[in-house]
Amino acid sequence: MDEQLETDAPETTARLSARDYSDIGAHIAAILNAAEQSAEKIRAEAERDATELRRTTEADVEGQTSMTRRDAQAEAERLMAGAAADARAIRDTAKAAATRIADEGGRRLEELRLEARVLEGRFERVVDDLRNLIAQLEHVVVGAADRSDLPRPAERPRLAAAPDLREDLRPRRTRDPELEAGPADLADHAGSPLS
Repeated sequence: MDEQLETDAPETTARLSARDYSDIGAHIAAILNAAEQSAEKIRAEAERDATELRRTTEADVEGQTSMTRRDAQAEAERLMAGAAADARAIRDTAKAAATRIADEGGRRLEELRLEARVLEGRFERVVDDLRNLIAQLEHVVVGAADRSDLPRPAERPRLAAAPDLREDLRPRRTRDPELEAGPADLADHAGSPLS
């Protein structure tokens, strides 16, 4: 049987060859045509997909850019608001410090004025006491002169170099412009330390 197949094979092959080659050519042409159509369809789908991907990507990028821009703008506004709040706090602290210094300076000036008035009153009392003492001493001297042969003080010659004690004990008022300054003047000198 194998031999018969071998003898039939060339004849069958020849018959198949002529007819099959034409069918094969048509079949190959159909396959190539289908492949081209399929390739065209795949290319068109790929272009649509690429276009859609590009559009989606551009929209995503635009969205991200817009969101990043909004975030950056919000952060900048937050930083500016913080800086403005810090500046206000520093300004308020400086004003409070200047007011405190001016108030302290005014209070200290009033204390110094009061102390000056107290000292002036003490000085005037001491001067009055010294005048009384001088008057008493003169009275004692005059009384002693009446009882003795000593010349009276009015009759005694004065030495040119001897100063009159009454003139020395007379109060001299000199005004200190610092002590006369009012609270309004202190506001001008708020930056200068007062002691």
